[in-house]
Amino acid sequence: MKKEYVLGFLYWSGVLLIQKTHPDWQAGKFNGIGGHIEAGETPLHAMRREFLEEAGADIPEHEWEHFCTLIYPEATIYVFRTFGPYQVETKTDEPISWHLMTGFIGNVVANCNWLIPLGLYDDRDFLEIRLRSRIPRGQIAGRAE
Repeated sequence: MKKEYVLGFLYWSGVLLIQKTHPDWQAGKFNGIGGHIEAGETPLHAMRREFLEEAGADIPEHEWEHFCTLIYPEATIYVFRTFGPYQVETKTDEPISWHLMTGFIGNVVANCNWLIPLGLYDDRDFLEIRLRSRIPRGQIAGRAE
């Protein structure tokens, strides 16, 4: 069965990112906040839950906007954005921090280099991106292995 994940970006005076400690291929890199969708859960509910678990802010579902879906052969990632001065704090062994939206290239999970600016795009059209090239197993932003 194809796995499903959520990935979210909170924008305010920058973008909130989490510094990954696992899986190994993400260790030390920054990523949006997210993880797997649990059985019976909608992507929107999973986004709210993951953000609460990792950043301590219970952002209502109506504040999250689904702006992109990444479709890989082995997984689908629903990408969300929200804006606002929410109170956040690290809740796991992976620290969260605010970042200016420049100079990411080497220190973020690769697709964040274009997902972060894409989340600021003001066009209300939804994007669905199908990625045809096979990604080595476990190397997908948003994946919580």
